[in-house]
Amino acid sequence: MVVESKTTQNTSETNKDEHMKESEECDNKKEEKCDSNNAFNTKENTNSNNNETAVPNNTAPVEKTNVNTTAGPNQEMEINIGDVYMIKRTDGNVHAAQIIQSRECEQGTNPQQQEYYVHYVGLNRRLDEWVSRDRITDCTEAEGGGAAAAGGPDVADSVGAKTIKQLSKEQIASLENPSAVENSDRKLTRNQKRRHDEINHVQKTYAEMDPTTAALEKEHEAITKVKYIDKLRIGRFEIDTWYFSPYPDEYGKVGTLYVCEYCLKYMRFQKTYRYHASECTQRQPPGNEIYRKGTISIFEIDGKDHKLYCQMLCLMAKLFLDHKTLYYDVEPFYFYVLCEIDKKGAHIVGYFSKEKESPENNNVACILILPPYQRKGYGKLLIAFSYELSRREGVVGSPEKPLSDLGRLSYRSYWAYTLLELMKDCRTTTQSIKELSELSGITHDDIIYTLQSMKMVKYWKGQHVICVTPKTIMEHLQLPQFKRPKLTHSINMGLLSDPSLTPRHKFGKILTKYHSKLGWLLYLLSIVWFGCLGHKDFNHGTYLSENALSPGLVYPEIKQDSSRWAQQLVDELKAERETHKSTTPHAWISAKMKQIGLETYVHNYTLRYPFGGGKEFHGKNVYGILRAPRTSSTEGLVFSAPYRPPSSYHTDIVASVPILLAFADFARKKNYWAKDIIFLVTEQEQLGMHAFLEAYFNTEMDENTKQNTFLNYGNLPARAGSLQAALNIEVQDLDIDYIDVKIEGLNGQLPNLDMFNLVQRITAREGIISGYKQTPIKKRRSSQYTSVGSNIKNLLSMLLSQTTGVPNGNHGLFHRHRIESLTLEAVKRPKTGSNRYNSGLPLLKTIEGISRSLNNLLERFHQSYFFYILAQNDRFVSIGDYMPCLVLLVVPLFIKSFLMWLIAGGQVKDGDKEDTEEQVTYITDKEYNEVQLVPAVMFIIYACAIGYMCRQLLALELVVNALSSYGLTTSQSVTVSMLLWVVLAICLPFIYRLSVTAMHWLHLASLVGLGTVLVVVGLLNFALAFLIALVCVPLAVGIKPNMQRGFRKSFLTFYCVLLNPIVFIYGLVFILTLFQFPELKMKEIALRAVKASMDAITFSLTDNLIYNNWLCTIVTSVLLPLWCCFWTLILNKTKNEPLLSSTSKKMD
Repeated sequence: MVVESKTTQNTSETNKDEHMKESEECDNKKEEKCDSNNAFNTKENTNSNNNETAVPNNTAPVEKTNVNTTAGPNQEMEINIGDVYMIKRTDGNVHAAQIIQSRECEQGTNPQQQEYYVHYVGLNRRLDEWVSRDRITDCTEAEGGGAAAAGGPDVADSVGAKTIKQLSKEQIASLENPSAVENSDRKLTRNQKRRHDEINHVQKTYAEMDPTTAALEKEHEAITKVKYIDKLRIGRFEIDTWYFSPYPDEYGKVGTLYVCEYCLKYMRFQKTYRYHASECTQRQPPGNEIYRKGTISIFEIDGKDHKLYCQMLCLMAKLFLDHKTLYYDVEPFYFYVLCEIDKKGAHIVGYFSKEKESPENNNVACILILPPYQRKGYGKLLIAFSYELSRREGVVGSPEKPLSDLGRLSYRSYWAYTLLELMKDCRTTTQSIKELSELSGITHDDIIYTLQSMKMVKYWKGQHVICVTPKTIMEHLQLPQFKRPKLTHSINMGLLSDPSLTPRHKFGKILTKYHSKLGWLLYLLSIVWFGCLGHKDFNHGTYLSENALSPGLVYPEIKQDSSRWAQQLVDELKAERETHKSTTPHAWISAKMKQIGLETYVHNYTLRYPFGGGKEFHGKNVYGILRAPRTSSTEGLVFSAPYRPPSSYHTDIVASVPILLAFADFARKKNYWAKDIIFLVTEQEQLGMHAFLEAYFNTEMDENTKQNTFLNYGNLPARAGSLQAALNIEVQDLDIDYIDVKIEGLNGQLPNLDMFNLVQRITAREGIISGYKQTPIKKRRSSQYTSVGSNIKNLLSMLLSQTTGVPNGNHGLFHRHRIESLTLEAVKRPKTGSNRYNSGLPLLKTIEGISRSLNNLLERFHQSYFFYILAQNDRFVSIGDYMPCLVLLVVPLFIKSFLMWLIAGGQVKDGDKEDTEEQVTYITDKEYNEVQLVPAVMFIIYACAIGYMCRQLLALELVVNALSSYGLTTSQSVTVSMLLWVVLAICLPFIYRLSVTAMHWLHLASLVGLGTVLVVVGLLNFALAFLIALVCVPLAVGIKPNMQRGFRKSFLTFYCVLLNPIVFIYGLVFILTLFQFPELKMKEIALRAVKASMDAITFSLTDNLIYNNWLCTIVTSVLLPLWCCFWTLILNKTKNEPLLSSTSKKMD
């Protein structure tokens, strides 16, 4: 689509020189770098000469000049400049054309052969072209034997035996203006003449113009009468040009002009164009991108800020605009460039210019869509954009006039469709032109012109009156010329900012219709995304970010003597264990630490068991401190080993303490330690470590605090420096098979990834097989660790370990104090006759290497990742890669909650409501909705109170002890207490009923609450949030308001029962028991699962009270109230509220 405004402006010769200078630099820039043998891009020829509509054009008088012809088939025929001859067109037809100019052929066998520039009589000047001598003929017949194209048989008959050049002036005028012939036979009315001129693209003659316009037209035609540039090469297109453009002489008279599609610089040679394309770094127009939708973008460019680009844009546009005279004076204009975006950049499609300050409120000066992109809707998109700009500026705009033939058709089509749509949607019997102008942004004159062309307006009593019926409107909308624009859907496009999210907006209607499908799609995408994380392209290889660790520079110095002493200590400890079946040999451990030369201390602590009726447990930790010989005690490291008596049901780790003491003996003899080292032996598993850390980082408790807490952590006799890192050692035997590296901490926290990588590097150097959840050697060899399935399995295994928030080693309690730590569990080799004895020296070297690398740290771990999931021992997934899985699950909740908010305003119909026999519309009065918000809030408060009391009363010894007096065990008492509150939550919908409107507010609050909980929990423990989202989002997305009895409601009811906290815990434990004990009968598995579920609930509560584990709090205080809300929504136990039938509401 091309539109020109015939506004004459001065041309600056200075700017011409500037263009010539820059283009010459581009042409002459190292052409030798361009490989002339390189194949040029495949051409996509766009010939705009086909199917062109005939447009009469007044050709200025041309002085006749005789030209002697020396070549061609009709040499006896003399060609004169200014005469009219019959020309064979490229489509085979013969058409009358006037000779405008001649030149010598640049190509051909005869260099003296002439080319002639011709203007086809009666056709638009964009079809003018250079033709060879052999295409000029005196034949009036087409190649197929038909009549000539110009005038048909009548013209041929009028010529007779005369040559075509002997036509009289009257005959030529009849060809230039066919309407004159028709008018001579019959008189046309004004409307008929206007419609005829529009259909045939008839332009005004000089006589019909005012004197000033006629003079300008004659001057313009004289300057631009000859087109020298035949083709324009831009991007992947080679386009036939239409009109003359005033490029500098060296460029303005080349056959093919090459233009960069990004910066618009023009060049003469193909190899220069190729070289520039390889060097140009610009990939989009300058200025600001103010609109984007899909692959379409519009850039706003100020002619003052980007003068050169706008000037080159105008020069290129002149090749397709006849009356455009704006080339260099671009400062008073804004340019809006439309582009198609792909991975290569922004490809120019078209543009329009607009005056910064227009006295006549013109919103378009020039507008152009390049020929390859025409008939695709881009023209109407730019037209709609120009009107959107005018509306935002608060003015009623119109393009500069007069319009070209193509421009007039495009604007008229846009105006007609816009006005027809407005009149179709009108609900009143009368609509004025002023109202149409305010709604559409189209001026009164343009509206009247458009309605007159469709015969929908009459002039009555001094004013224009719209006369139309709905049937007439629909008939016009069905016509092809008034079809719906391809890229413009509404006059209120909101192009420069986000669309209005009002309830009546189309966005709300689309959201109502497709939100459920969108929610399920995002749910599936989340699962697919998580599956992709197992692929190597979605995870990363591990590396050491902290250069100070330098594991490769640490050479082990520990010798075989330390290994022998470790074996001696193992033998001595086994003898001590014979007399300490259920206690710890504190005296023996203290004596050995003192023998080594450590500062040895004993730490006492007391646990008052929450449900033991006042029962207390006492424990002792033994620790020794090796002070740093090089510095004062400012920083410290911890090496710990738990002691398990023979009566413990955990795996025996008798060699842990001897290995710790052997390494302490080695470290005591070295003087390169820059940090204090604490060698700690704990008892009571994690309880002893927890008491030690609490005492280390807190002051001594007073008597009142001791009475109100469950753990009296006691007082430490001595401390070291600020703890930087810790290593927990669990050794089953000195003959080691492999090392299992444990990293999960309290509430799913993890050590810095550099800590794990350090252990992997050093164990690999010492020849020890190690890794996260390491398996025996035989299993390791048979596993395909590089497969995607194996990676996904590892990811899921790690997430399940983090979900409970229970640390899998004593190291997990250090993390909340920002101390990086992990556990090395050395698994003993299976005893077979062929096994050789392993002294444990590799393990001692590993501990030495880790300690010396940590000793090199100048500050805490901070460079690597704190949030990650291990796919393999050497590959991980970072938080930025796995967090989208949770985001995709949360988004459907907020989308649906936003829709519920729109529906709450009463202006969007709920597309999810199921049809009933009696269609009823509920009152949507704003005040009534606000009143019904209160019961919904009260219900949420009741549900939260149940969850809070469930968690708090479980912690009260009085309740559990009272239940224990009836012969129930501690785990049974805790489970029964929790079950009572869960039953109350189940009965709450029957006790406290809500109205339909209040139920709507409850639905909205439940969605927002669940989404918020998932986001917050996901930032703290991704594994727990991801598991909750996987099981809860389908329930939240599947619930619809006012569900009637049917499969959906039955299925969701059953699914909601399964998600009840008590039922879900039992179901999970039952499945685990089934896989762990497949040999048992189903009845035995069910009974064992009941006992295991009660123990799991009790342990979770105990961990919450003693270690501050979050799982119990989240389940009781957060998930239980949310489950109560969704349970209420599914049951749909509502009370009556005022109704209003649909019919009566419409009457109101």
